[in-house]
Amino acid sequence: MTKELIIEGAHRLFLQYGVKSVTMSDIASKLGLSKKTLYTYFDNKDSLLNACMETWIVSLEEKIQLLKKTSEDPLIVVFRILTVVLAALAEYKSPYLFDVRKIPSAKERQEKYRTYFWMQHVMPLLQNAQQHKILSNSVDLSFLCSVYQTVIEKFIAENAQIHARWDLLEQYQTVLLLSLNGFLTVPRSGQWIRDLDILPES
Repeated sequence: MTKELIIEGAHRLFLQYGVKSVTMSDIASKLGLSKKTLYTYFDNKDSLLNACMETWIVSLEEKIQLLKKTSEDPLIVVFRILTVVLAALAEYKSPYLFDVRKIPSAKERQEKYRTYFWMQHVMPLLQNAQQHKILSNSVDLSFLCSVYQTVIEKFIAENAQIHARWDLLEQYQTVLLLSLNGFLTVPRSGQWIRDLDILPES
């Protein structure tokens, strides 16, 4: 079994049960490996978790780069990126993300990427929208980013519940869309929603 397949299998277990509940013995057993073989690739669970996080980040970055090419409208791109992030986080219906925050090395990597995501992806697009007078100049972009971060954090907390509603993702997409529309210089019609190719037509 390759290192990549081990990372993939371990990630599935972390997603399903959380990090704290999964041991290296569990991972080896589920993947049909000896613990010796597993430790050949990873010194401990933390190093394996970090590898899982890096793989997830690389995958998300690839999606974001593709999304940036889908429209010349920066706000459409922002909405699509945030929706993809919500969809990716929707997979986490376990204590995974909360466990990560209790592991110093994993928490540090998570915080580093969080900062990178907002400052290198979302903020430049919002600045572009403001420069092209799509987004009102009165909008504090740092505050707007903090609002979106709060929305995503609330989604993470609600989605982690065992009985989370199946339509939760769509509901939060709508919240993001309405908040964006509220800051436009000229509010857009329902056609904008259809142009996004993400939310279904009503």
